[in-house]
Amino acid sequence: MKKRGGVGAYKEELCAIIKIKKALAAEHKEEKAARWSELKSMEDEKWRSKLAAEDRKVNAEERRLAKEKKAEEHAIIFMDPNTMDAKARRYWELTREEIINQMEVSRGGGDAFLGGCDYLLGGDRTEGLEFV
Repeated sequence: MKKRGGVGAYKEELCAIIKIKKALAAEHKEEKAARWSELKSMEDEKWRSKLAAEDRKVNAEERRLAKEKKAEEHAIIFMDPNTMDAKARRYWELTREEIINQMEVSRGGGDAFLGGCDYLLGGDRTEGLEFV
C-alpha cells in the first residue's frame, strides 16, 4: 500500500487551514471595525441632535428673557412720576435715563429712540422746543 501524499500533503492542508483562518480573522476584524464605525457615527448624530435641541431651547429662553426685559423697561419708561415721592422719582429718573441710554447705544446712538421723541428724556434736551 502506498501512502497518500505523505507528510507534505498534511503540511499543505495545515497551511491552507491557517490561511483560511487568518482570512476569516481579518474579515471578522473588518466587520467589527465597520460595526464600531457605524455605532460611533450613530452616537455622534444622536449627540449632535441633542446639542441642536439644547441650542434651540437656550435661544428660545434668551428671546423670552429679552422680551420680558423689554416689557419691564417699557413699563419703567412710561410710569407716571406724579404719584412718586422724591426718592422714588429720583430712582425712576436714573433708571429711565439708563434704559434710554442703553437703547440709544444699541440702536447706534442719536435720536432714533421713539422716533426722535427726545422730549421724553426731560432736562436740557427740551430746550428750545415748544409744545403745542
